[in-house]
Amino acid sequence: MRRLKVDENLPHAAVQALLEAGHDVMTVAEQQLTGSADSRLSAICAEEARIVITLDRGFANPQRQTPPEGLGVVVLRPATDGPLACLALVRQLLPALAAQDPTGSIWVVSPQRIRVRRI
Repeated sequence: MRRLKVDENLPHAAVQALLEAGHDVMTVAEQQLTGSADSRLSAICAEEARIVITLDRGFANPQRQTPPEGLGVVVLRPATDGPLACLALVRQLLPALAAQDPTGSIWVVSPQRIRVRRI
């Protein structure tokens, strides 16, 4: 089980799939962090020991901001727009989350592949 923070840009079905897989999931909306700067969200996630799951490609660029120690980031890169493409990537992510801890790295999940970069 992982402690996750799901960004506002993911559909409810993705949140539900993560919950059903047994993960401890909080959403940005639940904590009234909608619209927060990436740096603020990163700091909160690191403080809470939560891995951020987002569609925001800016999180995949460690040169844009210095990630706080202990942060883990998962960026979903669906091939098409829409909730079904996003949900498919979350389902693809589930076995990887069970096998590995993304803390201290950035995972970029696209169809058929997960790239991992240490931060």
